[in-house]
Amino acid sequence: MRILLLNTVACGGSIGAHLRNIALAARAAGHEVCVAYGRGKNPDYTDSNIRIGTSFDSLLHAAYTRFADAHGLASKRATERFIEQAEAFDPHVVHIHNIHGYYLHYPALFEWIKNSPRRFLWTFHDCWPFTGHCAFPDTCACSLHTSSEGCRNCPAAKEYPSSLFFSRAADNFQLKQAAFSNARNITLLPVSKWMDSQLERSFLAAYPRNIVGIDPDTEIFSPDAAVKAAKPYVLGVAKVWDRRKAPDFFLKLRKALPPEVDLVLAGNADIHQKGIICRGNIDSPAEMARLYASATVFVNPTVADNFPMTNREALCCGTPVVTRNVGGAAENIVADGVPVTAAETDSELIAATISMLETTPEQRQKAAQHGRELFAAKPNTDRLMKIYASAESVL
Repeated sequence: MRILLLNTVACGGSIGAHLRNIALAARAAGHEVCVAYGRGKNPDYTDSNIRIGTSFDSLLHAAYTRFADAHGLASKRATERFIEQAEAFDPHVVHIHNIHGYYLHYPALFEWIKNSPRRFLWTFHDCWPFTGHCAFPDTCACSLHTSSEGCRNCPAAKEYPSSLFFSRAADNFQLKQAAFSNARNITLLPVSKWMDSQLERSFLAAYPRNIVGIDPDTEIFSPDAAVKAAKPYVLGVAKVWDRRKAPDFFLKLRKALPPEVDLVLAGNADIHQKGIICRGNIDSPAEMARLYASATVFVNPTVADNFPMTNREALCCGTPVVTRNVGGAAENIVADGVPVTAAETDSELIAATISMLETTPEQRQKAAQHGRELFAAKPNTDRLMKIYASAESVL
């Protein structure tokens, strides 16, 4: 069976790592896999991949987005070239992930999908496909995309994918609705119950859906990765510390923490304050595992999220987790006796973090055990392989 995977990146970040794991699992199951991507080639499958466009194409697409709020409406020639290459590979199943990210022309992509006899799966990591602009409308407490009129007067025009001068959210919403509706042979795969509920309220609600989450690698993310830290520390992790990830919360947390406890941030955070250590982006999963497993507490103050892998990775490392109770952030990981707290406000997050500083070794062991019970057997990957097999059987 031939499977074509499509995503913004082939490696890097949680979704890139997820794509790599899918490709490896599918190949182990005997399938032939081709990965199509905009950037971030993974060395595990250099022999069979399709780079969509060039770095220059991506820059032009970004400019089109910034100045015209027309994300996903550039890169047409690159998309048409990709379709030619996809046809040459002749996949039985096309598994789509993120189509935003400055690399695809979505009307051309879906014109191909609607005229193709193949089976399509579409994993949803965020809300961008059914809004007029943003990936997480909850960041602005916006529900315009669920109204009968659709998006308009977008309050998040400067959020990713950022438009500098104006919003054409109403036009974008109508274009997406026309492009994405009424496709044949497509099943949506939301990665969380929360994402499934968002799809149920969107113009994509008529499509069949199957929730398939993401499995962290419990061999990498485990308590065995811990090393002795010079000082106890509270950890925060985000690839991009934008408004959605609430980096300013850590200034409040720093004031509340005892001075003997450090605060460490991984990612592109740029906070200069005594007692806050910014580690920058960490691409090595093994190094990230050490950082999680050695932390006293992991804190995720995200104000809008789907199924953040950081929470699951920290749990598998046996590290207490404090997360804001939004989206799918706490989905499945809260259990009796497990040091996981889902809080509503900044003050509750701070109080929970300080309380978690006293977590016992037995509680940390229970966290790691809970993570293994949830993910060691790779239940979501197994579910996806079964979906691939059922997709093949109907062709």
